[in-house]
Amino acid sequence: MSSTIDNPPEPDAPRGWVALRVTVPASAEDEFVGQLSRSSLGAEVTPLGDDRVEVSIFVANAGMAAQLLARAERLLHRWGLDRANCDPRVRHVADDRWVERYQAALEPFPLGARFRVYPAGAPTSEETRIPLTLVPGRAFGTGEHPTTRMCVEALERTVGPGSRWIDLGTGSGILTLVALHCGASRIEAIDNDPEAVAVAGEVLAANGLDHRVDLRCGSLPPRPLERADGLVCNISPPFFRTESQSIARAVRSGGWIVASGFSVEDGDGVARSLAAAGLREIERMRDGEWAALVMRVPEEA
Repeated sequence: MSSTIDNPPEPDAPRGWVALRVTVPASAEDEFVGQLSRSSLGAEVTPLGDDRVEVSIFVANAGMAAQLLARAERLLHRWGLDRANCDPRVRHVADDRWVERYQAALEPFPLGARFRVYPAGAPTSEETRIPLTLVPGRAFGTGEHPTTRMCVEALERTVGPGSRWIDLGTGSGILTLVALHCGASRIEAIDNDPEAVAVAGEVLAANGLDHRVDLRCGSLPPRPLERADGLVCNISPPFFRTESQSIARAVRSGGWIVASGFSVEDGDGVARSLAAAGLREIERMRDGEWAALVMRVPEEA
C-alpha cells in the first residue's frame, strides 16, 4: 500500500517537514491523535463541521509519514471507516522555522523521578532535577509521549551502576541520556533512520555525553559478540513479532529488556512474542491507552 504524497518538493528546495492528514469523526479524534502522534513533532486538529475533524500529524520526513499512513489505514479499518471518505494523505510542509517555533512554545517538563526535559533553551540555575536538553528544530520526539515516560520509569529501576545497555530505535536519544544518568557506563544507541542518528548525535553532544555512546545506523546483529546488561526498545508492535529472538540474544543471562511503543490492546501480543524468545515478564505498565513491558532473560542454570 503506497502513500499519496501531494506537492513533492523540488530537489533543490529548502528543507521542510511532512504531515499526515486524515479526516475522521470527532468521536475518533483522541484515538487517532494518540495512536499516530508518538515520535512526531506534534498534532493539529481542525474541526470541519458535520461532526468531523481533520487530524494532522507532523513528522520529519516522507519515510516516517509513510509509516504513519500505514498505521492510519489500520486504524480506519479498526473503526470501520471508509478510506475514500477519510482521505488519508501525506503532504510536504514548508519549513519556515516551523519546528523551532513549535519547540520554543513547549515548556520544560518533568520526566520520571529525576529528570526535566528542556525542548528549547537552557536549564534554569534553580533546577533541582537532572536537565535533558534537546536540540531546537530537530524531530524524533521530545519525551512527552506515555511510552517514553514508562520507559524512563522502568530504566530508573533497572539500570545498574557500570552496566552496558542498548537503546534500540534511539530517536532523539532521550532514553540513552536517561540510562547514562541512571548509572550505565556505556550505551549502544541504534536507529535504522540516518536522520534520527544525526539528531541523536546532536542531542548527546549538547548534553556532553556523546563520548559514552556508540551511536550507529542499523539494527541488531544476528549474533552479538558481546551481550549487554539491558536493552530498551520503544518501537511499534510489528517489530517485536519479527525481532524478539534478536532482542533476547542481545542481552546477557539475568539482563533486562524494557519494551514499549504499543497500546494496551497490543500488549498481550508483544508479551507473547517476547516470551516465545525465552524472556520472562516481570512487570506490565500502563499509561492511559499505552503499555510497556519489563522483561528479563532467565538466569542460566
